Amino acid sequence: MKVLGEIGTTLRVLEEGTPWSYKAELYIGLIKEAVQKDMKDSNCPLAFWDYCVERRARINNMMGKDMFKLYGSNAHTSLTGDEGDISNLCQYKWYAWCFFRNNKNKFPFN
Repeated sequence: MKVLGEIGTTLRVLEEGTPWSYKAELYIGLIKEAVQKDMKDSNCPLAFWDYCVERRARINNMMGKDMFKLYGSNAHTSLTGDEGDISNLCQYKWYAWCFFRNNKNKFPFN
């Protein structure tokens, strides 16, 4: 309780089975669904799932939410005070193959 008071928050004990107790589970489920969709659409190796989760979490934290406590901002800006940039994450899809041409070899060898 002392630590909670020092950081300026309170402890709220919830009854099991109330809608408020599953709020974190709701957001985790939404991120999991988005990650599953990204992984299926891109057909990337399963070993990269954790990078996809990090990307989705970053996008989720930077998106504006309709919450009174955020004052029309997003979670990242409210916590750190600086505006985050996710244009690099939104410009490209998750895991796209990149092809290039190696022009170092001479004519008969491609």
